[in-house]
Amino acid sequence: MAETGGSLRTSQYLGYAAGDAANNLTFSMVSAFILIYYTDVAGISAATAGTLFLVVRI
Repeated sequence: MAETGGSLRTSQYLGYAAGDAANNLTFSMVSAFILIYYTDVAGISAATAGTLFLVVRI
């Protein structure tokens, strides 16, 4: 069997980092939009919306 382990090459590291950064950017933009929607359109207070985000993440 081939031995697995060792460190990643720089190109592999950057590839994984780029995918993770894109995922986090998308999630952050959607979260910001939902927060603005909740406070401005739905009329929920900012404290309630923040608590909602906290409960959902837990």
